[in-house]
Amino acid sequence: MRWIEKIIIEEKSTIRIFYTNFINGILIFITDSENKIVNIGIGVPLSPLISKTGGATNPLVFGIKNELITKTFVMKIAEMTNKIVIAIINLSEVGIKKISSIINAISEILKEI
Repeated sequence: MRWIEKIIIEEKSTIRIFYTNFINGILIFITDSENKIVNIGIGVPLSPLISKTGGATNPLVFGIKNELITKTFVMKIAEMTNKIVIAIINLSEVGIKKISSIINAISEILKEI
């Protein structure tokens, strides 16, 4: 199994993304602080038979804080990859700029694979 690490340095924090790819799924860990599990999200892409526009089913999210952010990341990644996504998210602060930086970094990672 090959892990890809992407580091995003911002003014107030450093975001680390760890990513590995399976035949039918993705495991991703996103943190801006300690390596600990805060939220876990699981998303399944919609079948082309169900939705012509793509997207993802409503993901399962378990966690302590920022559940909506976890849900957003899981849905977006499932939509981008058309694979099952398991995401572990630990973000101390969340803002539009940080979310955009993370989505852009994930897009770059997906292009590398």
